[in-house]
Amino acid sequence: MNFIRSYFNSFKGLAREIWIFALVILINRSGLMVTTFLAVYLHTEFGYSIAESGSIMTFYGLGSLAGVWTSGRIADKVGYLKIQFFALVGSGVFILLMQFADSYWDFAALLFLAVFCGDMYRPANLASITQFSKFENRTRSLALVRLAINLGIAIGPAIGGFLIIQVGYEILFFVDGLTCIAAGIVLMSLLGLKDKTVEETREQKAVKKQKVKFPKSFKWLMASNFLWTFAFFQIIYTYPLFMKGELNFAEDLIGFTFTLNGLMIFLLEMPIVKMYEKYNKRRILYIGSVLCAISFVFLAISIPYGFANPWVIGVPLLYMLFITIGEIFYLPFAGAMAMNMAPKEKAAKFMGQYSLVFSFVHVITPFLGAAFADYFGFQKLWIVMFFIMISVIFFARKISNEKATSSE
Repeated sequence: MNFIRSYFNSFKGLAREIWIFALVILINRSGLMVTTFLAVYLHTEFGYSIAESGSIMTFYGLGSLAGVWTSGRIADKVGYLKIQFFALVGSGVFILLMQFADSYWDFAALLFLAVFCGDMYRPANLASITQFSKFENRTRSLALVRLAINLGIAIGPAIGGFLIIQVGYEILFFVDGLTCIAAGIVLMSLLGLKDKTVEETREQKAVKKQKVKFPKSFKWLMASNFLWTFAFFQIIYTYPLFMKGELNFAEDLIGFTFTLNGLMIFLLEMPIVKMYEKYNKRRILYIGSVLCAISFVFLAISIPYGFANPWVIGVPLLYMLFITIGEIFYLPFAGAMAMNMAPKEKAAKFMGQYSLVFSFVHVITPFLGAAFADYFGFQKLWIVMFFIMISVIFFARKISNEKATSSE
């Protein structure tokens, strides 16, 4: 009973606009189906090889890089809400067009454009969270939006798999595209497209044009995020291959562990963030990194035993338990630290740089992680990931509460 009361209390005090952002991203992510099943679609329906079908995700990473960089550059000038609306509607249009593609390069180009538009949303949205949240509840505001993202990701692929069986792959483009456009319409209807902060910034710039310097602490935070994210994203790109190829787990069991990740975030993240939001955020990053590092130990020591050993069945549960709690202790607090360092008039530029790290890691992780595992073996990969996670602590130690400064 106390947990339930604590859970609901953790949502108190958040601005109406933050709840609207959570609703918009929930609608958007609940329709997230195309990227999940695109490689399978190209392989089964068009006859492309597994390598060709998988390689198209490179264009996902490139589109993400381009979209995040562009948004970070222009959102402070154009307006955060306008960029978010364009991102949602634009990505929806290109996803709808993908149902008419009939060649590899058609899919590659449309995927690039869809992700380019879609990922322009991230820096602008993070800047809006900075704008509409109070300093003292910024971490919880970010956590609420993350909760909506994870809940949507848990819903979307499940619905997508059902629709494929009942109707066929083509319906995915229709549903995914329309939910993106619907999310944009909801955003415009509830919040409009005018940012007060951006309008004030334009007036200030008419008097004096300022150049913002990224503080050293922000750069150390980006370095920490790069290392942490590279190790963490193995959960997407190499963990499923390991569970299937090395431990011989069935796809439904692998999928269940991802559901466990989303469920734990839904139940635990807000209460944990509420409990620790006033603590030293740098030290909380240490906790998150250590917990994630421990998760790789379970994967590394499971290899000599194989699936036949009863305890190995618990490996994915232990791995997912530690890496998910580590994620909860790291990502919301790292995001809040970046927001707190950003000057009000350059929030999108800062959050664009913050998001750029994740996009870049999406490009390099599929190749580097899989290539390392193929050449040296999964056990050595997990050992390296353990030490990378531990190394995050030494970079995070350099982070202070330093603010950005402006110069003429």
